[in-house]
Amino acid sequence: MLALVQCWKPEFDEARSEPFLIIRQPDGSLQLWYHEIGVHLSQSDLYDLAALL
Repeated sequence: MLALVQCWKPEFDEARSEPFLIIRQPDGSLQLWYHEIGVHLSQSDLYDLAALL
């Protein structure tokens, strides 16, 4: 998951590294998925998560 979060770029609509998936929503927010478990994040939240990992 850390590698996926670190490689995320704001211009991406989707990024995948099995079993993780990041999808940009129409409102600019992000969804981080692990199999069928999803978390709704802002872009800054995603960068905060990367710092924690």
